Amino acid sequence: MPDTLTLRIELMHVKPKVIRTFKVSSNSSMYELHFIIQRVMGWNDSHLHRFEVGDVMIQPKDPYGFGGFDDFGETKDSSKVKVGKVFAKVGSKAKYEYDFGDGWMHKLELVERSESSNTEVLPVVVSGKNACPPDDSGGPWGYMALVDILKDPQHKYYNERKEWVDAVMGKDKFNPKKYSVEAVNERLVKMYEEE
Repeated sequence: MPDTLTLRIELMHVKPKVIRTFKVSSNSSMYELHFIIQRVMGWNDSHLHRFEVGDVMIQPKDPYGFGGFDDFGETKDSSKVKVGKVFAKVGSKAKYEYDFGDGWMHKLELVERSESSNTEVLPVVVSGKNACPPDDSGGPWGYMALVDILKDPQHKYYNERKEWVDAVMGKDKFNPKKYSVEAVNERLVKMYEEE
């Protein structure tokens, strides 16, 4: 029976800090972990991604057939690498990059490894802090500028940025301090029901 891995993920270079703790099966592939991270964090899965484990890149196998994805040293196909191999012991670390243009870098760490129970539903979010930035918000510095602008209705770009955020996230839906573990866990259940 596969183990249950408790992972902590933090979006790097942003304030307020965006942190999640979640459980996943050690038998999941790194490719599956990408989709789980997308839901757990709140991303839209509209950009390329990769994992970095030391000097090794783990990513989808050349998704567009262009070639050149293997030019960065040792590269492994994420569909063939198990999460339990990357996160073999407590303290194991990796980085996850999403959207190479905006450069959203995350650090992942295994905080607990335990035997799975037959009743445990995985994946599941244990805790989370603060909202994920909207996709295409300009990377860490663009996002922090956006948060500052939205705090000040008198800012010269307030109306423009508020209109953009409302169009992307839904009218008055975005709050950088808000994160709902329950809502995300519902999305994770739906993700597996759709398979």
